[in-house]
Amino acid sequence: MKMPDWITEPSKFQKVNGWLVIIWMVLIPVSAALGLLTSVVYVSALSLYAIVTGHLSTWQAARVESRQESDSTEQVVQEIKQTQEEEKQTKILNGESQ
Repeated sequence: MKMPDWITEPSKFQKVNGWLVIIWMVLIPVSAALGLLTSVVYVSALSLYAIVTGHLSTWQAARVESRQESDSTEQVVQEIKQTQEEEKQTKILNGESQ
């Protein structure tokens, strides 16, 4: 199953998350003014909304961090390989046997 583009692209997800936060901030005072905060069903729906958006944000942050760790690991491996190759070339130029 392919994930939606707004979830997989960090820049798009940040925009979506920003709009979700704005909606959340608008909903609370409106809910209080309309007296909806006394409704258990409404408060449960707001709580579910907050939990889902919080988990999406956490998941995205962990995904980006994981990608960064993976990239840095690959970079270290490439640097080690390059250093080893340079050492081999230096030995060959100096006439040392392996």
